[in-house]
This record gives sequence, C-alpha cells and structure tokens, in this order.
Amino acid sequence: MQCFELCPLEIVPLKDKSNMQRSNKEYYPETTASSELLIELLGKVEALSNKVEQLSSVPISVIKGIQGLADFLGISKSVAQKMKNEGIVPYIQYDRVVLFQPEKVLEALAAQTPKYNR
Repeated sequence: MQCFELCPLEIVPLKDKSNMQRSNKEYYPETTASSELLIELLGKVEALSNKVEQLSSVPISVIKGIQGLADFLGISKSVAQKMKNEGIVPYIQYDRVVLFQPEKVLEALAAQTPKYNR
C-alpha cells in the first residue's frame, strides 16, 4: 500500500510514514479555522433543534373561530359573536381568522359581573 501526503498544490507519495505526523494546520490553516467554525455552528444548530423539540411537545390550546367559541362555551353562535364584538372575551384576529385562548376566555368570563340575577 502506498501512502500519500497532502500538500497545498499536489499529492506527493511518501517514502516512509514518519512524515505523516504533520497536521493539516501546517498546510491549510484557514481550513482548520473553517472546520472549527463549522463544528461550533453544528453545535448551535443541534441546541436549537433540541429547543424546537421541547417547544413542539408542549400542547398549545386555541379555539378557532366563533363557532369554536360557541361550542367551547355551550352557547349559540350569535351569542358568541356578540360577546366577541362587545369585547367581553379577548381574542386575536389575523385577517378573517379569529382565535381565542381558552384560559383567557374563562378568566374574562369569571371576572364579568352579571347584569342581573334571576
């Protein structure tokens, strides 16, 4: 088996393996710096990937739309629309999509004082 030593411009066959102790830093100092940077970046990507996995495992509960709010509260769609329009329940709206957070809806309803008692 013939051994080769990598040089910046050519591949030179070695007579003996004693010269193989040279490091790549001697030949390619910028490559070593790039490799270290790449290793550092890969570590950061892995850390971000782990963070995304952690966050995606947390369930996010959201009520979508007026019908969803009506189903959640057990009321009619028109009453749910009226509650949204009057600002009784907090909501987030993106274009035509209305989202409600169940915890905040329940907190808002608990904080409401009834207009009259029956």
